[in-house]
Amino acid sequence: MLQPACHESSSVVLPIASDRGLLKKDVPIDVTFFHQAGEDVTPPDVVAFLGLGNEVAASARAARRFSALGLGNIAVVSALPYWKMSPNPDALKELAVQAPGAVMRAVTEMHGSEPPVVHAIAESQQGPSLAWAAAEDPGSFTGRLALLRSLGIQNGMKVLPFLWGMARTGCQADQLRNPGVLKIAGRGAYRLGCDLVMDKRAGLDFALSATIGDALGKIVAHKGEENLAVVAADSDRLFSAAAQRTMLTAHDLQDIFFVIRGSHTPPAVKPGAAQFMPVAAWCRTGEFPAGSLVLHNGQ
Repeated sequence: MLQPACHESSSVVLPIASDRGLLKKDVPIDVTFFHQAGEDVTPPDVVAFLGLGNEVAASARAARRFSALGLGNIAVVSALPYWKMSPNPDALKELAVQAPGAVMRAVTEMHGSEPPVVHAIAESQQGPSLAWAAAEDPGSFTGRLALLRSLGIQNGMKVLPFLWGMARTGCQADQLRNPGVLKIAGRGAYRLGCDLVMDKRAGLDFALSATIGDALGKIVAHKGEENLAVVAADSDRLFSAAAQRTMLTAHDLQDIFFVIRGSHTPPAVKPGAAQFMPVAAWCRTGEFPAGSLVLHNGQ
């Protein structure tokens, strides 16, 4: 059983003005993140942005899961609330670009007057958000950046193959052996269903059309290849390692590509949380732990 840990939640209000027609309702948009609490706990030096379905309850559980595995000093950010935005590409892109920087600045402020180095990991749906944000506002991202099992590195996806990939993912061992995945998948399916019915598929179409090769190139130009990693999972049936490698090679970015073991599993369950361990280690040291990689640039 997962043991409770001392965590607290914080919220960041995003700088999205209500008079620009980007919001469904005239209310502030905020993003919640969880981090360890206590007088002897140092502020987070890694921020993990979680993907679709990982809302507040799931991200809180992921934070406890990381602690149980020994991964401390990490802030865990809930899925971005795209359903609160107007169903058009400009509004959805605004949310995607604004949220990561706002969270990174909030975590940086937790360190006080001494400027820290804070790293970021974005999984799945949040990969494009982190890439776009870091490309447009590099000053808010002081540390290394990693995209784990990321959307946007497949040269676009169609709806039916994406839904089929989700169904196939649900039949993999990591999912079948961990019933907690069902809650997260169910929440994601609910959000997708609402998007299909109420927003005429605006959110899904925006997500599947995302392509971030140019943004990754800008990040490399600013930070260098040694500070950016795209990490695929060898058994990912949603965003395959082969498709990601093909796109990165086309952008001459193959040297930032790595493959670890696993499938497209959320970090609220142990196999998904374990995938973050070598990625967080790379963020902090610049090297992946021995034996953690299946592939690095074909080697």
